[in-house]
Amino acid sequence: MLKQLWTNKITRLCCIIAMGILVALLQFTPYIYRFLTEGVIFSGNGDGFRQMMPFQMYLFEHFTSFQSFYDHSFGLGGDYVKDLSYYYATSPFTYINFIFVWLATQLFHLNPSDIGFWPGNQLIVAFVKTVVTYTLAFYYFRSLNLKFSTVF
Repeated sequence: MLKQLWTNKITRLCCIIAMGILVALLQFTPYIYRFLTEGVIFSGNGDGFRQMMPFQMYLFEHFTSFQSFYDHSFGLGGDYVKDLSYYYATSPFTYINFIFVWLATQLFHLNPSDIGFWPGNQLIVAFVKTVVTYTLAFYYFRSLNLKFSTVF
């Protein structure tokens, strides 16, 4: 029975994603618990998370309102796309995240203009990134013909 499930590519992908979710849950349980009980996520000194949230909020507001790349409110005025590229340019997850946040604001009337929205959002994004990384790494290591136990 298990062998039949594993030979079907779609059920195998679902099993690998489920394993990725379990790994992510093991990794993120302390952070999820801390967020639910204390409302705090990744707030250590120098972790960069505190500075990332306002920039993500700023970028989301400008991208969703289709404002120009040059903004007078950015310091003395500047190209915020170039200056903040560190926070989004190398990650397609940021664009995907902004699309889902925009959809959620339309459907569920969320308020991403409040800085309190972004910590929970970043926890979800980090969780999803972990699952995707696990899944892609699993397939990559399998393509190297490593043993299943080593890949897992």
